[in-house]
Amino acid sequence: MNLWNDNGGWKIRGKESLLNWLMDEARREEHQMNFDFILVDDEHILDLNRQYLDHDYITDVIAFDLRDEGEEESIEFPLSEQEGFEDSAGEVYVCLDQAARQAEEYHTTVAEEVGRLLLHGLLHLMGWDDGTDEERSQMRTREDAGLKRAATDTGSLPWAVIKSAARNGGKE
Repeated sequence: MNLWNDNGGWKIRGKESLLNWLMDEARREEHQMNFDFILVDDEHILDLNRQYLDHDYITDVIAFDLRDEGEEESIEFPLSEQEGFEDSAGEVYVCLDQAARQAEEYHTTVAEEVGRLLLHGLLHLMGWDDGTDEERSQMRTREDAGLKRAATDTGSLPWAVIKSAARNGGKE
């Protein structure tokens, strides 16, 4: 699994802890596949939504399952052809700008919201759905349990998501 910050306006501290937690959560679902997590900005997620989903709005998370055969076989996903992505079974894109807005709305931290969204995308790639009220409730319960497992003894998460003053080209 890889975690890519394709958004120079944000810094991720504790990236290894975040990635290890995602790997642990995937193992809980009995999956050993390689997934890639890409952190992006509003513009990037809007472009993905327009290009691949025919939606003209910003969203918080998009998951692309690259294991599917058939109609999507001819689609070149944004990163799947680049070096380091050849063996990826799926890509999860999280919009950090939207996560920050939602964190404020839900009275939580950006770190928690980003963790929840990354796990949400991962769960979709592992077959979880949230199309009904019952499915949404089950997924939310699963996300809450995962975030609780990630928390340290003090209750904080071992990663942080910070808006940086200067863009650094995504090298985080």
